[in-house]
Amino acid sequence: MKYTQYGNWEEYSRFFLDAFPVDKEYIACGVGEGFRTLRQLFPQVKIRLCLDVRAETGAVLQGGIEVLPYESLENELKGEIKQKFIITAGGEYYSEIKNVLIGYGVEESHMCSLHEILIFWGGHYSKKMMASACNVFLLTNCNLKCKGCSQFTPYIVKHRYNSADSVKESLDHFFSVYDYVKDLVLVGGETMLYRELGSICSFIEGRFQEKYHELKIFTNGLVVPHKDVLEELAGISRVHIYISDYTGGIEEDTNLLIDELRRYRIRYTLNKGFGQSAEYLWFDLGDPAVCKTTDMEANRAKFRKCSLDCRNLIDNKMYYCVPACAAMMGSVNILSDPDMYLDLENLEGLPWPDRMERVGKFELGFIEKGYLEFCSYCNGFGKDVNTHYIRAGEQ
Repeated sequence: MKYTQYGNWEEYSRFFLDAFPVDKEYIACGVGEGFRTLRQLFPQVKIRLCLDVRAETGAVLQGGIEVLPYESLENELKGEIKQKFIITAGGEYYSEIKNVLIGYGVEESHMCSLHEILIFWGGHYSKKMMASACNVFLLTNCNLKCKGCSQFTPYIVKHRYNSADSVKESLDHFFSVYDYVKDLVLVGGETMLYRELGSICSFIEGRFQEKYHELKIFTNGLVVPHKDVLEELAGISRVHIYISDYTGGIEEDTNLLIDELRRYRIRYTLNKGFGQSAEYLWFDLGDPAVCKTTDMEANRAKFRKCSLDCRNLIDNKMYYCVPACAAMMGSVNILSDPDMYLDLENLEGLPWPDRMERVGKFELGFIEKGYLEFCSYCNGFGKDVNTHYIRAGEQ
């Protein structure tokens, strides 16, 4: 969610905390891990009821909170369009839920994201710098060359393998600036090709275990790591392997890896995609070396609607846009854009108000020109901005 239309940080901060105080009653959208994080970090918040696409009428959560399907909104609101909503899902799911609420007459100013909650409630009420996700970049190398890869693997000119020492140094700098992140996500390339995967996970668990909710590892599921890696992963309670299901695009299956994960009792999920239909589709971001448009207003609209809301950590810097960072890491498109990253080393030791403003503006997309330079080279991510699809895993 990007808020360049508010002009400055102070203006939006006042608006948000006035519109969404922690002691107000809310309707929560989604009952997954985002909702659990909300309840864990801010137990004082009052939830009137929850809405979820999988809900059955009459379901009740712990604490007596009723869970209803979105179709019940028409009866539940009863003209109370001023009711406030917290959307606990992120990315493309956020956009889908937002559009459903708008369809029922809810104004966009009456809904907020978990990411905003973490930034503003964490900063204002807890004096902690919180975020919803941080992607930790490991390597560009992959065993596949998927046509629609968001890391632009088919276009890579020069591969990069980040050393374990470099990854650990970046994590130290990250957690010297951020106090908490919901999801710490290890990404590639193909993460199972990273030889030090187990040791990195053990380092994270031993050093930062109070500063994150879940340690996620994304994989295409076609590489089985060495048993030493599996043994290390088995000893980490909050590690979660997410296997991308590419069965529509490739013939290989993931049974070998799944069998090993089961044998070592490592938690995993077979990921079907970002809220798409039965067929797992990706948004086709396009060739990252080809300029799509130089129109500033078109780029501003694209940036504002883009729903890819995770950040990349590499070389002691946080990069706002994952595809833009990937294009740079693979020497596909190296743009000089100071808005693209946040240098963590420059933030260490800053007084709290300054650190809160610098990081908050970065996380929420406060960019003076209203877009990143890479927006000219990308089709954008999300149904609101990109209608070009490609089958996941297609070679």
